[in-house]
This record gives sequence, structure tokens and C-alpha cells, in this order.
Amino acid sequence: MFYGFLSAILPDLVPGQAQEMSVAEFDALAADYMSAGDFAAMTAYDPAADMKRPALYRKLVVFDAYLNWKVACARAEKLGISADYPMPENWFSEVDYALPAAAASNDPAERENALDQLRWQFIDEQILGHDLDFEYLCAYRLKLLMLEKHLRRNQADGKTIFEQAVDTLDSTGIEI
Repeated sequence: MFYGFLSAILPDLVPGQAQEMSVAEFDALAADYMSAGDFAAMTAYDPAADMKRPALYRKLVVFDAYLNWKVACARAEKLGISADYPMPENWFSEVDYALPAAAASNDPAERENALDQLRWQFIDEQILGHDLDFEYLCAYRLKLLMLEKHLRRNQADGKTIFEQAVDTLDSTGIEI
């Protein structure tokens, strides 16, 4: 289906900058312009779900599997433990190239921002030539989700989550 008008009226998204609309506002706008089936498929992004999703979502799940594998291997190496994790089927050289710099920071927020920048670039590559169609709108929504994720983060919530994790570990008797 052609979604040129909807694509054309959306504000530009820039990594690390506040967006002009929320995911909820985008969904409300998109619901008015999209078929019910396309809208349901676009809003059903769930990496844990089956692969009967839009092509971009399926590709991102595969990319994330490789990215997460590389992060786990890098963390294991840094900690000096065995990284005997099964290698994903697909390989992405851009992750191999960019991950060492992304993982170098001691700041967890900076590391996560760097990983999301890799995801953002991957999404951009996947939608080349899809300026006015369904795949573009799926990519736009994924980018909005990433931007909102970063807006929700704050030090107080992070400290609370960390303390809860420590308490959970402490209750298990595992030495920290």
C-alpha cells in the first residue's frame, strides 16, 4: 500500500534529540491512514514473538541476536570468563567494526546509546528506497520507540532498579 502522505507529514527523527511526537501520537495518526491489517502488524513489534512480522522487524530481530551475542562475548572477555555462547547464524561486519568503541565506555548509558546507534544505522540501511511505504513507517515507529526509551531513563530509576537487583541477588545467598 502507498503511504506517501502519512510519510511526508512526519517530523524528522534525529538520534539523541527529543522527538516532536510520541509513539502513542504516531499510532493515533497512523491508525487513521493505514489499513487495519498493516496497523496491527506495525504495532505488534515484539522480538520474542514469532517471525510472522513485517520484514524490517524480522531483520532487526536477527541483527539484535548478533549484536547481543557480540556484547555478551565482549563482556565475558572483559570479566575473564568463558564465552561459550552459540554463535548466531547471521554475521554483521558493522557490529564487529563498531562494537569495541561502543563497549569501551564505563558509563552504561553511553554504552546503550552506542548500541542503539548501531540499531538506528541498521534500520536506516534496511529502509533505503522505502520513503513512502509500510517499511518506512515501521522504521519510523522503531526509531520513536528508541528515542522514548532514552527519555524514560533517569538516575533515580536506575538506582532503584540496581538496588532491587542487588537485593534479589543478596536474598539468593550468592556473594556479590
